Amino acid sequence: MTKGVVMADQMSAAVDGEGPAEGGRRSRRRLLQVSLVVALVAGAFVIAAALRAGSVPTPGVASAAQFMVTTVAGTGVEGFVDGPAQTATFSGPAGVAVDRTCDPACGSATGIVYVADTYNNRIRRVDTLKSEVTTYGPSDVFFRPQSVAVDNSGVVYVADTGNQCIRAIDPGTRAVTTVAGLCDKKYGFRDGATNTAMFNAPRGVAVNFSGDAIYVADAGNNRIRQILRSKDGSYATDTLAG
Repeated sequence: MTKGVVMADQMSAAVDGEGPAEGGRRSRRRLLQVSLVVALVAGAFVIAAALRAGSVPTPGVASAAQFMVTTVAGTGVEGFVDGPAQTATFSGPAGVAVDRTCDPACGSATGIVYVADTYNNRIRRVDTLKSEVTTYGPSDVFFRPQSVAVDNSGVVYVADTGNQCIRAIDPGTRAVTTVAGLCDKKYGFRDGATNTAMFNAPRGVAVNFSGDAIYVADAGNNRIRQILRSKDGSYATDTLAG
């Protein structure tokens, strides 16, 4: 039996049991290979999950109050299709993040979810209010991204795992800049400025509210890295733990 546990603050929702992979109560819903869970709104959680058989992706939402699971986007079939959420497809979504601000297109302070669509090498944007999926940022930059995070200004930070670096997507222009690392697919370990720091499979990224401190789970180096932004806008990486 596969189990997933969803927790935030003092609220929790367990998703377990055998049964079909359709929306339903927790005793009947099956989520395999759950990658990451984040809070969406009070009582709701976003789940990035991929079924083992065929690596079929299904981002979904779990309600802690009702213990119900519904599909936010995806068909359960691996692929790459933007458009209506019910027909959009993903390939190995490994990370999700909620935009708690509002970019010029969202029209609401809630409802925007970003997905690290790992095997499609893209960042996807899910508008849960409009039930629409789009590709966010360029389509030819990332390689096996596994995690995303959003600061209070709407900047999306990406753990560009395959390229061995951390990137940022500007919410206005959607241009991508490098925050830390060489982005040359070469792994290593080195602290320092943006163009000297090195990582080994950075698989998780988190950011503080103001965006001046970024934290990275540097999996291959078995370390937690910290990236600090100075007043002049430059970044420096050091080792926080490990």
